[in-house]
Amino acid sequence: MKISKIRFEKIGPFDDTTLDFSKGNPGLHIVYGANEAGKSSALKYIEWFLFGIPPQNDDNFKHDFKDFLIESSIIDINGKTHLLKRKKANKGRTILDSNNLDATPMLEPMIGGLVRETFSMQFGISHAQLRSGGRNVLGGEGDFGKMIFEAGAGLANLRRILQQLEERSAELFPSKNSKLAVTLREVKENQEGIEKARLSLGTWQSASEQVANYGRKLQESNDQKSKLASKKAEYESILRVLPQLTKYKTAESILKELEKVPVVDDATLLKYQEAFNFLTRSNGMLELQQKAVKDFEFELKNLDPDLKIIAIENKIDAFKVSSGALLKNLEDITNLGKKREVIENQIKELLKFYFTDTSFDESRDLFIDQKTRIQIQELGASMVT
Repeated sequence: MKISKIRFEKIGPFDDTTLDFSKGNPGLHIVYGANEAGKSSALKYIEWFLFGIPPQNDDNFKHDFKDFLIESSIIDINGKTHLLKRKKANKGRTILDSNNLDATPMLEPMIGGLVRETFSMQFGISHAQLRSGGRNVLGGEGDFGKMIFEAGAGLANLRRILQQLEERSAELFPSKNSKLAVTLREVKENQEGIEKARLSLGTWQSASEQVANYGRKLQESNDQKSKLASKKAEYESILRVLPQLTKYKTAESILKELEKVPVVDDATLLKYQEAFNFLTRSNGMLELQQKAVKDFEFELKNLDPDLKIIAIENKIDAFKVSSGALLKNLEDITNLGKKREVIENQIKELLKFYFTDTSFDESRDLFIDQKTRIQIQELGASMVT
């Protein structure tokens, strides 16, 4: 991770001071200033930001503890920037994100297991600590402190000083198997192991760049995955509505064809409806008749008629015709009898008027036969000529 910016608000000597590391070369940054400008305080507050504000401290000489605020913009290995805030609290959350949520799960992986003591020893040595260390060296027994000071100042021959140091070391550690010697060897081995495990600045920068590149590629892959998932959802949605769209297209084609059909008025529609109803009823009646015919055919198939009756079927039909003619003649005879009776009455009236002494039976002799009638007609014709 990298600290892009860090702001100290109402803490120690600061009211609202920002250190901006986002500009210039992203490698080594040098912070300089006059004495008592707050360089050591800024270094201490960077430690506090990473590992928490100690419960007991003397930095409330200007601001109350409750107003302490350290705010920083952190860049993770993926190149993403996070805004975090550190406040002083006896318990509960002290490091918050931009949404005022606990940012501890976010910050700890960025620190990579680094603890406060290691950070203070490797990166947090202040001017006061250097001076205190120097005073401790100068205050040592014998000439040890003096020789270290002279060597640092270039006041003595370095080879002579080294020889004196070796002699002094032999005096201090007479036995290689002493507990102190063993402890020192272990310390030396641990320091060598730390040096071997420690990455150089160039290696660290190269690894950080690779991690950042991989992070960007991972983010690009995730973005591409999200786009593909969105496309997949879109295609699945299209597939779900495709049958309905097909129905709409078919309905649209039918509507276009119907646009060519002329508009029919209400009267015609009414006639069409009546005709359709009549056709429906007719079809119903036809179905009933067809069903009746089928039933009749079924009954005929199940009948077992007498073959003799079928053989004289024609004679029976001829007898029906003859019987009808006979009945017709009988009816005519009855009518003729009635007409005869009327004529006889008329004749009786004429006889009463013209032939008073002649009875109805005797009047038959007065009739002229056909031959005499023809002769009379011939004579009448000859007289006319």
